[in-house]
Amino acid sequence: MSSSEDMKPALTPAEQIDAQAAAWFNDRNDGTADQAQFDAWLAQSPNNLLAYWRMEAGWDRAGLLAAVRPPNHNRPGERDRRPWGLWLGRIAAIAAVVGIGIAAAYEFSGDKFTTYTTTIGGHRVVMLADGSQIELNTDTTVRVNATGKNRRVELVRGEAYFSVRHDEHRPFVVDAGDQRLVDLGTKFLLRRDAKEVRVGLFEGSVRLETPGLLASSPLAVLMAGDVAVATSSRILITRGAKRELDAEAGWRTGRLIFDHVTLAEAASEFNRYNGVKLVIADAGVGSRKFSSAFPTNGIEAFVRVAQKSLGLHVERRNGEILISN
Repeated sequence: MSSSEDMKPALTPAEQIDAQAAAWFNDRNDGTADQAQFDAWLAQSPNNLLAYWRMEAGWDRAGLLAAVRPPNHNRPGERDRRPWGLWLGRIAAIAAVVGIGIAAAYEFSGDKFTTYTTTIGGHRVVMLADGSQIELNTDTTVRVNATGKNRRVELVRGEAYFSVRHDEHRPFVVDAGDQRLVDLGTKFLLRRDAKEVRVGLFEGSVRLETPGLLASSPLAVLMAGDVAVATSSRILITRGAKRELDAEAGWRTGRLIFDHVTLAEAASEFNRYNGVKLVIADAGVGSRKFSSAFPTNGIEAFVRVAQKSLGLHVERRNGEILISN
């Protein structure tokens, strides 16, 4: 018969890092850590640094250190050598996640957060005290707390471009639905809609993760040029998609850039920026592809292309523009 220890599931790579972070945290609090070895472990990977940050934040906020550290009955100065490190790592990893979750729920419901919004077609730049910048696209809402030790943002809806001033002592965390980004010094584009969260990295790197105790989505570190699309069940990453990124960020200069997209996709983008809505009459018309660029408010120019270049019929009625064969 297998022992209970043998029946325990193997740790995933992320859990192994969390267990190592827990062990380092315990050693540093006991005063037994070798600083040079600790620094070397942190330098091995950004994942190590982030895991330790989360560990410190979890213990500090949830106040669970005394609850999981067993009593030390050894003589003064003697280190406890009992083999409880593995289960401590598991408990510590869970406690850190719970601590962060509790803190996030408290902070996002409190008065410390400032809300910034744009209307349909709006564009706004928010400068933070630390030098970071958030650029809001059309119909976007973000909530920001960048005071004291906190640098937290929630993208409630819409799209924003982040230019983050890196601070190793104050990680910049952005929540968007079920996804969380932890900045490692970077510039990135983040878009949230009802079904997915889309991230594009222009510079530096970010950690993409799913916060919460029962999260199952894999963790990923995104580098410059990467595009990630995250849903509640998976994360799809495209590496080195610079051309795609440049097109997606065209709104920052007031342009919509369409590179071999369907009419349905183009119409959907225009509808984000304009009160008058484009309606594609049928799937055949909507699946036709084209490439062009327009001002974000250039709906009339788009209509002329549909009529003259693509030979489509245009009808205006009740605040909508219907495009058909």
